Amino acid sequence: HQIGLLERIQVMRHTRRRHIEVRADFAGGHVALSEHAQRTLRAQELIVDMVIDLLQGRSWEQLRAEQPQISARLTRLVSNEPDINAVVISSPDGMEAMSNNGAFRNRGIAQREFFLRLRDDPSVQRVFSAPSIGQVTGERNFNLAKRRADADGAFQGVVYVAVRTAYFENMYSGLVRDPADAIGLV
Repeated sequence: HQIGLLERIQVMRHTRRRHIEVRADFAGGHVALSEHAQRTLRAQELIVDMVIDLLQGRSWEQLRAEQPQISARLTRLVSNEPDINAVVISSPDGMEAMSNNGAFRNRGIAQREFFLRLRDDPSVQRVFSAPSIGQVTGERNFNLAKRRADADGAFQGVVYVAVRTAYFENMYSGLVRDPADAIGLV
């Protein structure tokens, strides 16, 4: 009976020690993880802002005429970004788009939540979508999208980056010690 009690005390001490170690690891690690995620997302947002600046003052018809050059420029912009699967410019109706992967029609985003929110509410600055499977690449992504407007504020479509969820999964998977542990972006 007394041996069982001593074993339970040892298990409790080990569990408490492990809990303290995990808390200490988490205290230092969660700050680094948070900073990494924030910097990564800020860099992605800066890319979207750069594309919006590049397109400033151009109608969709002008963009369509310049599509090969724009797609080539988008490719150069994200070629060294392992976290970005695509950067996409949509037409105002959401039925056409051009990206670093070329141009496509009838793969519309007009019914996606991020497009609708940005189209319908000019006060919304940016939208992060829920993860989904990319229509062109077949990879799991979430989108960081911003509204594109003309000088009068009229909706001209959206610009978004498709962010690889695998980038964050691969980055953080080595930090998880126990299968019951998890790290998530919220």
